[in-house]
Amino acid sequence: MNGWDRASPGYLAQWQPQLAPYDVDLAFELGLREGDCVLSTPGSEVVALARAVGDRGRVHAVAATEDVLVLCKERVRASALADRVETLAAPRGPYDAAVSAFDFDVAAGRAHLAALREAIGPRGKIGVMLWGPPAEDDPERVFARAIDAVAPEIAASAVWPDVARATLASLFEAAGLALIRHTVVSHAMIFQHAERFATALLAARSYGPKLRALGDPAVAAVLARFYERVGQDDAISYAPAATIVIGALPGAEIELPHRPSVRVPVI
Repeated sequence: MNGWDRASPGYLAQWQPQLAPYDVDLAFELGLREGDCVLSTPGSEVVALARAVGDRGRVHAVAATEDVLVLCKERVRASALADRVETLAAPRGPYDAAVSAFDFDVAAGRAHLAALREAIGPRGKIGVMLWGPPAEDDPERVFARAIDAVAPEIAASAVWPDVARATLASLFEAAGLALIRHTVVSHAMIFQHAERFATALLAARSYGPKLRALGDPAVAAVLARFYERVGQDDAISYAPAATIVIGALPGAEIELPHRPSVRVPVI
């Protein structure tokens, strides 16, 4: 898992508001309807999904660790949508849709997608959202390269997967699914100071703990390299790309917002 949305409260305070437009895009691309039941990762996307399924719908947020579920419950309560969301340790399908947002490991993608496939009904849809394709001048990439220079064993740049349509289509096919929608979205993200941005990244559960485990000198060296490129007190504004892919069972007839009736091709 890449850890973008499974982090500490300090990370969430900085990133959660910035993720909301991406979550809305994912809910829209899935073409969710009033009354749908959705299986979801327990990130900020739960709120957008709960709004999309309406009063008669339900969202089941599943995670292996209790601390992640606690954060999800807090997020849902703050949004006044607790009656539409239930946190679970395991799915209770079949679902109208199954979602994995910023929590998808392409290297282990076949098993992950196969698990989602088992959770959906015959006309169910699977939605996956991943960061990328990245731009070389994105501050996230600059920060990752700073880590690579100080601690190459962390492989920070490997956080970004290959999100090309052909790559993901092959992955879906290997899991017994057909990819029917591949689109890239982006939204402006703004941080008042580069220091806040760097602190938020260090709080993430991807490369943050690995870097901190190397000690304060390593962290200081990474921050020095990063601030040398972007300036410590300068504001950061950029629009990172995210790829949304929608898949379904071969031969199923489903609905998408761009195409009211779609017959999924047989692999």
